[in-house]
Amino acid sequence: MITVFVLLPQVSGNGYYSYSPAENQCGTSATIQAVVDIGTQWQYNGNSPFGVGDISLAQGGPMPGHTTGHQQGRNVDVRPLRTDGQDAPVTWQDPAYNHDLTQLLVNNFLAHANCSKIYFNDPNITGVQTLQHHDDHLHIQMIS
Repeated sequence: MITVFVLLPQVSGNGYYSYSPAENQCGTSATIQAVVDIGTQWQYNGNSPFGVGDISLAQGGPMPGHTTGHQQGRNVDVRPLRTDGQDAPVTWQDPAYNHDLTQLLVNNFLAHANCSKIYFNDPNITGVQTLQHHDDHLHIQMIS
């Protein structure tokens, strides 16, 4: 069976913003729908948009800059939230890092039926597992 990848909608006002090129933001329809669902709810609740990075290439397969994952359209990189609401990178050790909003975002992803696991290195965020090189983004794995 061939998996058809869908492009993450590249429009503002969905509760998220893209920080990777569009060609790196393709995923399974269920993965893309999960991001859209969470973004819609996130925006509805009045939160600053969260940043969505790499998902997969349109044809799948190895993605430059990633040793594993991001090949089957079911992995999503998401930036942690900032205290100043800027659309910019931040690590969990940075003073501009917003622990509470990041925890809320993690909770929102984990509550979605398609989310299976999240990697992020903040030891004070519940529901995540640590993984090398994940200080500045959440790596979210989806089921389908």
